[in-house]
Amino acid sequence: MRRFSRRHVWNDLGNGMKPLFDTNILLDLCNDKRAPFHKQCIDLLLEAVAQPNIEIMAPVSSLNDVYYVLRKHYGEERAARDDIGGLMELFDIRPLMERHARMSYRSDEPDFEDGLIRAVAEDNDADVIVTRDVETFLHSSVRLMDAEQCRALLLADSKA
Repeated sequence: MRRFSRRHVWNDLGNGMKPLFDTNILLDLCNDKRAPFHKQCIDLLLEAVAQPNIEIMAPVSSLNDVYYVLRKHYGEERAARDDIGGLMELFDIRPLMERHARMSYRSDEPDFEDGLIRAVAEDNDADVIVTRDVETFLHSSVRLMDAEQCRALLLADSKA
């Protein structure tokens, strides 16, 4: 993954960080069988919600993908729906607009879904896309970090 200094990530106004969580990170949060990623994502989420200046975002399109995978995983609709409800409580869910579809279509992302996530992140001024997929978002204006890198950044700032 690319490495960036804190100066490149925090916005100029000092209002905090706006990370957007990729679908694979949301799945890691919801499924404790996805070790070691589940714990890394839980640790990141706990650190992010403990800091009032962090606006954690997720695209609404990811909720559909997460629901589909979790329903297959749990084998029942109610458990998957409960997890989606929990995500909606924790995250600032960002809408998917027609312009995002057009941005995705024109992007150089490996697939359309990744292009949608990139478009939502760029359009909502995200500082970071938190993801495990190192092959995506390489030409995005939004920085790329995994859960551990993002948590380390939050911890460093909270001690500063």
